[in-house]
Amino acid sequence: MLELSMNILDIVENSTRAGASLIQIGITEDRKNDTLRIEITDNGEGMEADTVEKALDPFYTSKTVRRVGLGLPLLSHAAKITGGRCTIESQKGEGTTVTAVFGYRHIDRQPLGDMPATMTTMIVGNPGVDFVYRHLCDGVSYILDTREVKNELEDVPIDHPMVIQFVKENIRDGLKGIGAGSYPPPLVRSSLKEEYMDLEYTELVEEFTPEQIKELDEIIQRYKGQPGGLIPVLERAQELLGFLPVPVQKRVGRELGIPFSHVYGVVTFYSFFTMQPRGKHTVRVCLGTACYVRGGKKIAENIEKIFGIKEGDTTPDRMFTYETVRCLGACGLGPVVVVDEDIHGRVKPDKLKEILQQYN
Repeated sequence: MLELSMNILDIVENSTRAGASLIQIGITEDRKNDTLRIEITDNGEGMEADTVEKALDPFYTSKTVRRVGLGLPLLSHAAKITGGRCTIESQKGEGTTVTAVFGYRHIDRQPLGDMPATMTTMIVGNPGVDFVYRHLCDGVSYILDTREVKNELEDVPIDHPMVIQFVKENIRDGLKGIGAGSYPPPLVRSSLKEEYMDLEYTELVEEFTPEQIKELDEIIQRYKGQPGGLIPVLERAQELLGFLPVPVQKRVGRELGIPFSHVYGVVTFYSFFTMQPRGKHTVRVCLGTACYVRGGKKIAENIEKIFGIKEGDTTPDRMFTYETVRCLGACGLGPVVVVDEDIHGRVKPDKLKEILQQYN
């Protein structure tokens, strides 16, 4: 008997192609009575009656170019050679249920194959589909419902590397706990939510000091529960941190009880907010017509050489952010360079370093 997990994976692919948003996979191992039962149910578009009859035929395909998806015929064949059977129940618009019953003939190894790896592949490869995986082994059950996992994750994507590892270990742990299969021992771990918050905190620490993070939390608490508190929190957070990366936005959203998508939308909508690090000082070079013809272009080129960055970037030491503008309303002083609020007029290229050194 081939490992059945590959056939299950193929059948699930058929379900996703049929537009399923929920796929339930049930596996029952009854070693006392020498039976293994696999049931896969989806809420996809279902099949016509004549298609159901042909679905177990390895030479049948609904594709006009090439035959794909032999999961059903192979599953049916595997069931028959062990004395079992495979059936399909489907109705157009009502979804499909595939049931296969096997005799446990190959007791020397796990006939299902690596279900933790297979289920992880299904879940991560189809983030828009919900999965319910039920595994019953000799009367003891394990259930994984990805709807519950996603609810715990909140705004963490299901294909995040940490989530992938969690899902695989959760399944492996669960199957080990009910005595299903000979999988490696599970790792001892805290909850996914706690681990993600630890990861989020690590990402913050990489960018900011613990003192800054503590002050950020104090700002959030100051406005928590106040209507319209999001923008003031973001304004003060940016004043404190200089910019608003995703971990900061998630922390703000979680503590204020606001979805991350809403926080992200506000940050990206208002030009005042920035998700990129900004320097302690902002250097702006005017490239309006008057400044340009008086040497503004040369000034801009020299600043890029001095800083080693392009327009819109920030120096690695976060001392300067360099920008260009179209007009500063000081055409008679062109070319003009503005550092923070200080206006420097009739700037000569060889005087740039001298001007910038005042701010180091």
